[in-house]
Amino acid sequence: MLLAAFIFWGESIDSQICDWAVRCPFLLAGTPAIAEEPVQPLPPSADSTLAAPPITTPPVPYTRAKAPAIAHACGPVVDGLQACVEPSTTTLSADELRQLHAKQRANRDVIPLPDWCYEYSDSWYYTRTEACLISSGDYIIRNVETGLPVGTMHFVVWFFSFTSIYQRNWQSQVELQPVTQSGLALGSTAEGAADCVGACTTLFHNFPPQAAPNGATVKGDAQFETTAVNPSAVGYGTTEFRIRFKSPCCPLSSPIYSRPPVARCDNATPGRGIGCVFSDYTLAVAYSLSPTYCCPEYARHVRDAHNSGLPGAYPSGVPLTRLTDPTLIESNRTVACKGSYVRPAGKSCDEYPMASTWQGARTGGGNPRSFSWCSIPQVPGGSGAAGYSVCMIVDTQNSAAGNALASFYSQNRVIDNDPFRVWIVA
Repeated sequence: MLLAAFIFWGESIDSQICDWAVRCPFLLAGTPAIAEEPVQPLPPSADSTLAAPPITTPPVPYTRAKAPAIAHACGPVVDGLQACVEPSTTTLSADELRQLHAKQRANRDVIPLPDWCYEYSDSWYYTRTEACLISSGDYIIRNVETGLPVGTMHFVVWFFSFTSIYQRNWQSQVELQPVTQSGLALGSTAEGAADCVGACTTLFHNFPPQAAPNGATVKGDAQFETTAVNPSAVGYGTTEFRIRFKSPCCPLSSPIYSRPPVARCDNATPGRGIGCVFSDYTLAVAYSLSPTYCCPEYARHVRDAHNSGLPGAYPSGVPLTRLTDPTLIESNRTVACKGSYVRPAGKSCDEYPMASTWQGARTGGGNPRSFSWCSIPQVPGGSGAAGYSVCMIVDTQNSAAGNALASFYSQNRVIDNDPFRVWIVA
């Protein structure tokens, strides 16, 4: 593949500049705005045709979480009473969650959740730049002697955390809505705090005590900033929100904790300033077999390479990993596309896995393979995960495919050793 000028082909993350500009005004009054990193413009491409329809990989559950979304927690015993928070299973449908949330959001300075958030509950789900948790729980005050509840509150909570590929800071917000309450839980308040551990600082967190009657919503937010700002720096930040309840009769409950996916910020993405993503999310770059899009011959080569057993196929193939060392990239290309191979008129040599991956011809090793339609008769067919494939494809398609890959790397902050897959669509 010829990796040349960048071309962005429709990842939804392209809206991050606008999204961040929309979100920033929701920062609390008096909180200093963080200067945006200078955005290096993408050079125009000779071929601006999309590589595939504007599709994106779906949200996935955050599997690295070491604790439940909402964990059981109890406060101290005071005057024979103890306040606890316990998780419960969210029974509302996606549409019911949308309606419940919409009723309370109209008059609040909160950032709207991505619509996909309502499709999932009771676990963090996330993309490369957005993470959501919708869950529910019960605040229970018990008579310790009898073990019986003397006050209860059932609540729904909406957590949202997001990054920007163009910013060194990221933000979290929480909204909590009591649905029913009774007994000594009536008149309760909720409050919270947040912080960040790792290569980060907490710029602010604001979740003061707020009355929590039925149907009302209490809210808080926080903003964090990376300390990984030196050239080539990469840093990780683990953030945490804590929420506690207090009724007029009883002490504060122990806090419930919620930890969104770890944010990675870097100054190591070639051609970019500092920015942040949820790097545990594995992306896919997409190419189409349809002549409507830029690179059907390239897509055919990758599809055949996948079918022969080479890695990187979306959704479940072993991922490829990015390589950024230009010397090794060139070496991969030279080993794969030998000068002795005859280039038919209007065609150029394409290699898979790409030269800009650690699975490339030199860094990944193994033997070459090709296919009958690829015009390289001296290279035999082959199968299995080891090795690489070469094929002569239309030169302009080869260049356009390289442009799309370069843009994918840049727009998603895919740095050295980052995993990704290749999605071939009709």
